[in-house]
Amino acid sequence: MNQEQFETMMAELMAKLDDGPGSHVEVLAKLAQQHAEIAEITELVDGLNESVQMIRIIMKYMAFDLEATRRERDQLRMMLEDQN
Repeated sequence: MNQEQFETMMAELMAKLDDGPGSHVEVLAKLAQQHAEIAEITELVDGLNESVQMIRIIMKYMAFDLEATRRERDQLRMMLEDQN
């Protein structure tokens, strides 16, 4: 970095500082609001993922239960046919 670049950067920094704290507070407030929204969205996505995982577990259980019910039905049919 040469002297000219340094002076340019210092001039830009001084101009930004001369804007006053009001403009920076607004920018920081907007950033804080965006962060809060992102955190809320992340929380919602985590909740959705947890719900989807629970639905998968329930579906697996239902498929297992259906298969067991069919086996029991077939066994009972065979027992009834053997009696006749």
